[in-house]
Amino acid sequence: MAQFLFLEENRRQFEQVKQCLQERGHKAWQADKAASAFDFLSQYGVDVIISAINLENSDVFEFLRRVKESEKLKKIPVVFFCADEELGQRYATAVITKAGKTLGARKYILLPQFDGNRFWDELEECIPSTAQKNDALGGEVKTYSMTEFAWTQSIRKAG
Repeated sequence: MAQFLFLEENRRQFEQVKQCLQERGHKAWQADKAASAFDFLSQYGVDVIISAINLENSDVFEFLRRVKESEKLKKIPVVFFCADEELGQRYATAVITKAGKTLGARKYILLPQFDGNRFWDELEECIPSTAQKNDALGGEVKTYSMTEFAWTQSIRKAG
């Protein structure tokens, strides 16, 4: 069972990816901002980070740069993903994809619309052979929303 963190603002897109991964026995969590993703990654391990190619509230290239500069995170494959033909043409030009790969993106998965089988075929090769066999939360299977995660973190800090 591999663990995935998906940096994506679109809840519907996350649900499609999550269902695809869960059908194959994997776990997925969503962060809707880079800061939330880093908070999550500071607490829990993942095997692959999937990021939307464009976010309104975060710079995906800055996120990628920070991941690859972190000793703890730099070995985690980062995959950019888009399942929207128009956005893919706008935010995944040859120059942009080359820049992303230069910064350390493992792959760009660009689909005209979401197709679970095509998505999985592209993503599967990015999962490290050392993918965790246990749940990243120490065996407890629970999906946290970023709102829940932020709330529990504020409680810990206050307590």
